[in-house]
Amino acid sequence: MRWGPDVPAALREMKNVILAPHNGGATFLSRTQQIMPLALGVKALIQGERPQGLLNPEIYGEEQRYPQLYGRGPIVPAVDGGPADFPIL
Repeated sequence: MRWGPDVPAALREMKNVILAPHNGGATFLSRTQQIMPLALGVKALIQGERPQGLLNPEIYGEEQRYPQLYGRGPIVPAVDGGPADFPIL
């Protein structure tokens, strides 16, 4: 098996360690929990409702809530509801 340069030999030789690629935790359940908030948001939009967890209320003519976060990509894991100090609508 070919290993990348970032996996130390000592770690590869340990009998109590399982090395998996980055997507090793990509189970059906974890992927479902990641995508379900998006699906529910799309459903809400289709039904003319405001999606839960909306971070850009300016689409409804309201003031931006977190302008310092714009352009940074996804930062709040939907399955976790975001960090405790990050309010979600």
